[in-house]
Amino acid sequence: LDLAFTGGLVLTTSAPEGVTCTATGCTLPSIEPGADLEITLSISAAPTATGGEVLVRLAGQEGGLSIGVPVGPAITALVAQKVDLVADGTSQPVVLRADLAQPGIDPGPITVGTGTDLVSVSCGEPDATAARTAACSLGPDGAVTIQVTVPTGVVAGPFALTATDAAGRGIDPVDVSAVRIVRPAALVLGEAGVTQPPFAGGSGAFSVTVTNAGDLASAAGQAIEVDLPDGLTLTGTTVSPSGRSTSMAWTTVVGGQCAGQPPAALAIAAPSVLVTADCRLPAIDPGQSVTLAVTVHADRSEEHTSELQSHHPI
Repeated sequence: LDLAFTGGLVLTTSAPEGVTCTATGCTLPSIEPGADLEITLSISAAPTATGGEVLVRLAGQEGGLSIGVPVGPAITALVAQKVDLVADGTSQPVVLRADLAQPGIDPGPITVGTGTDLVSVSCGEPDATAARTAACSLGPDGAVTIQVTVPTGVVAGPFALTATDAAGRGIDPVDVSAVRIVRPAALVLGEAGVTQPPFAGGSGAFSVTVTNAGDLASAAGQAIEVDLPDGLTLTGTTVSPSGRSTSMAWTTVVGGQCAGQPPAALAIAAPSVLVTADCRLPAIDPGQSVTLAVTVHADRSEEHTSELQSHHPI
């Protein structure tokens, strides 16, 4: 019995016992007159196969049988683990896990794409070359870690990803609903105003609100610098959550340093310590604010109409 396989099909085993087959043919046992012999051929398909044929004919005879064999996709779904991708231009990992049509099969590599030139993807290490698409191999557990780079300025929202298998068929579904693009923490100064105008030889105060306009909490320890015009001396800084009364009791920490002007006194909200003694901000949650109140002393010899400024280093 002559055999031929096309389209990436490969013979794996044959039955029944007594039938010996290779990739090119089978040796048959003796068959009694009028009897039938049913032969079962087990085949596998290459990861790139989409369909093929098994050609069967009796050795030395014309004609034969052509058996069409459709090949279905090895990957039935691709699901991403939950993660937030920060739009800051860094390479960040996303774990994808494939659902296989059969356990233990080799699906071959997959090609993933973001559908946009703004968001790039790569396979393997974070320093791998990123592009709009990347071909990645699944691990033994059916998972692969891709690296995604979202540049600064990309609008926050859902993440989109498409994928094709080794044969070029689209994988459906590709579930990346647990992945979202978020803005990094972004501290914004606003709502500044003079709360107590200084008089010559006396003290004054102004306040400024720091708001986190990003989607992630800001890192604790970001410095606040206060620039004062000539004749004004920083005497203290307080910080409180937005909306908290500034008339509450404050604990003064003597020897604090703000804007490089020791030994300025730094007042800290009681009972919890919200800033360190070197005038640095606490972590601020997304959409939340803290209010800074700065007290100053005016020299007796000068009249001050200059603008008070505060800023935080980026």
